[in-house]
Amino acid sequence: MSTSALGAGAFGTALAISLAESGPATLWARTVAKMAQDRENATRLRGCQFPDALTVTEDIGIAAQADVLL
Repeated sequence: MSTSALGAGAFGTALAISLAESGPATLWARTVAKMAQDRENATRLRGCQFPDALTVTEDIGIAAQADVLL
């Protein structure tokens, strides 16, 4: 089962990281270039690396394809 967290504030980022520990997860944000490159949200949750199962996107259509939207 795939999940998406819509919003990359501190809570959304932490939620997405936690979800990705159990399976594929997507984090949707308005701007993702730096997060995708650094594999962390240094603005809101510095030092918490994204697991390999976490995809970051600014395309709401991609995020909305998940089985569960949060």
